[in-house]
Amino acid sequence: MEKNRRQQTNRAGNPIKFGVAREGRVPAATCCLFILEWFQSQVGPAMNLAILNLFSSRKLIMQNTLTLMALLMCLSSSVSAEDKVIWKKHVVMEHSLCYTAVALDASGDDFLDVIASFDGKVSLFIAPDWKTETVLYRFPDGGEFCIHSAVIDVDGDGDLDWAGSLASDHPFWLENPGKEEAHKGAWTPRAIDNDITGIHCILRFDIDNDGRDDLIINNFDPKQGIRDSMAWFSIPQDPLKATQWNRHVFADGDARGGSHYMGA
Repeated sequence: MEKNRRQQTNRAGNPIKFGVAREGRVPAATCCLFILEWFQSQVGPAMNLAILNLFSSRKLIMQNTLTLMALLMCLSSSVSAEDKVIWKKHVVMEHSLCYTAVALDASGDDFLDVIASFDGKVSLFIAPDWKTETVLYRFPDGGEFCIHSAVIDVDGDGDLDWAGSLASDHPFWLENPGKEEAHKGAWTPRAIDNDITGIHCILRFDIDNDGRDDLIINNFDPKQGIRDSMAWFSIPQDPLKATQWNRHVFADGDARGGSHYMGA
């Protein structure tokens, strides 16, 4: 059966030709071409030149499929072994269920502190040992906690504030009082939006390219707020006095709040 053909290009703009055999199966030689294209994009010029000298034509690659597969496996193993980094685990807190934790340097000592929500509160843990807990906010109903949160410089003072919400309430932000006061007690809560009811996802990004970060939030509750919708929020001119951020709905009525599809 004649193979179906389609065209792609690599990073250099050169065409990549490949065939799809019967029943959607990709030939082994074609897989090698894919792997080679990827590997050449990952390694340095010297290693790339060595590969090209060894397999000077795609015809030679096709004729030596098993050899190339073995070579790439060995090269990949050597690269990963050479670049291997061991990550050390640090326990911040382990006495309760926590769905969201974000990092920031709240104390200004160049160590990353952590803000987490659990047991009806939002708490700051100070690095480098994270043993000191400062409760930044307590939810009135007690045991609830946030499922998503983010850090963002809302008031433009150079330090990161915190934003989040319960799955049954409106999004809000906590004003960071500065590195000298951040670990001493509660941060001031301020509203983001009073219609959105619950958030299941929140992302920080400069949507309008004005040099200031915005927030993307979806409405979790399908029966309240801006139901089944997503919006991005730009920071108002005076966020310390504003009771509502600037809302820009971009998915209206067709973005279910609990569907877990937001990501960046």
